[in-house]
Amino acid sequence: MKSVQHDYATTALRHIHMIEAKCSAADRQQYGSLCHRFPAMVQLNGLRLTVAFLSIQKGMRRTFLDHINEAIQDFNLEPDSLPATTQEYRVLTHKVLEASVWYKRYAEAVLGISPEDVLDEQTEAGL
Repeated sequence: MKSVQHDYATTALRHIHMIEAKCSAADRQQYGSLCHRFPAMVQLNGLRLTVAFLSIQKGMRRTFLDHINEAIQDFNLEPDSLPATTQEYRVLTHKVLEASVWYKRYAEAVLGISPEDVLDEQTEAGL
């Protein structure tokens, strides 16, 4: 019997390999950077605001949100369809953060984008 973590890991790896094969270096960098920043965005701003922000974006940001949505499967990560009750919202936030760990790991291992690269990128941009 497969665990939930196994499902998150295999889905994340499939998505990362897809990005690696089909996207430009700039897109891979943006996607990998988002893999590292996403958990902090959720913890700092909350899932609802993070999903709202990413859902109106184009390119790799929207692609990343779609990938996380596919990984967790139970819920639909769209601003209008997030759970209304606190308990369901907290469960969903926990699942999203658990799945995002695998994206971070594979962004570093497969795409070669480390957390230091993300910090350097933010420093250069003046963030």
